[in-house]
Amino acid sequence: MTTADYDKCARRIAAALKLASGERVLLKLDTRVFAPLVPPLQNLIRASGAHISGVVLAEDTEASPDGELDSLRRLFAVADVFIWLPEIRQGNRPALRRAISEWLDEGGGRAVHFHWQGGSYPIGLSELPSQDFIDRIYLAALDVHPDELERQHRRAIALLRSGRVRVTTAREPIFRSRSATAPSAARSVMPVERAWNPLALASIVISSCLRAFCESRRSKSRRMVPFFFRCGGRSPPRDGT
Repeated sequence: MTTADYDKCARRIAAALKLASGERVLLKLDTRVFAPLVPPLQNLIRASGAHISGVVLAEDTEASPDGELDSLRRLFAVADVFIWLPEIRQGNRPALRRAISEWLDEGGGRAVHFHWQGGSYPIGLSELPSQDFIDRIYLAALDVHPDELERQHRRAIALLRSGRVRVTTAREPIFRSRSATAPSAARSVMPVERAWNPLALASIVISSCLRAFCESRRSKSRRMVPFFFRCGGRSPPRDGT
């Protein structure tokens, strides 16, 4: 990643959040990765008239000392925006998980987070490509217009709700799903152009599933629940989760 790449990331974050003067920004960051992203992001936050009201560091622990939850609640209580930057181990300790969930459930403000580093991991027997290759994929994704992403999501959601779905590349199937409520005889195939990278394709499929699931939850619909996935030749779990 070059300085220009980090500048591009910072601009995309600021553009997505549309920061306003006087807004308070809470950052979560991992000092071991993406450190060059912080200075340009700070500059853009300041240029918008907003300011950083607090910083939470990523920690590889599941321990939450007494009083930590209350401290985190106070940080989120005054935050208008939460920016969760990439980290080596994607996740949160119990107190932080709860503080974030409470803030989001209460409609505390706007948030953005990444799966760039710790959120990229191998599925099944497939090995990850080089980090530089992954970085190029994510950087290219920053240029995708929201309307184009919306179109791809809607297309994938419609297919995933239609019944059994098989997603294939030129070499092999990489994704299968089965809706418990859709007719078992229904089958759909999502065609994949050769130019599509499997990592990008998987992102579209999985994010579409999650988006449709969230929309179904909001509308009290059960059409998307439960779903079964098979990746890398592994069978679905017996309990259907």
